[in-house]
Amino acid sequence: MPVAKQPSRKTKMTDKRAEKFILAASANETEDDGRFVQTPIRFPPSLLARIDRAAKKRGLNRSSWLRYAATKELDVEEL
Repeated sequence: MPVAKQPSRKTKMTDKRAEKFILAASANETEDDGRFVQTPIRFPPSLLARIDRAAKKRGLNRSSWLRYAATKELDVEEL
């Protein structure tokens, strides 16, 4: 019986692939054609560290977490 090489099981997802997955899952929250506008924002280092920890807990990158938090806050404000 021949022995075949087992296929590679790469389960690590890159940030770009993860973000693409998140965008597809929440298509109604993206801009018209899925593009984003890049904008520089300044944060105090201590706040940025807190944001990074929160993003890591949810398995998101910083940018995705900030969009999530902003959307959540705006949804509450619109009620």
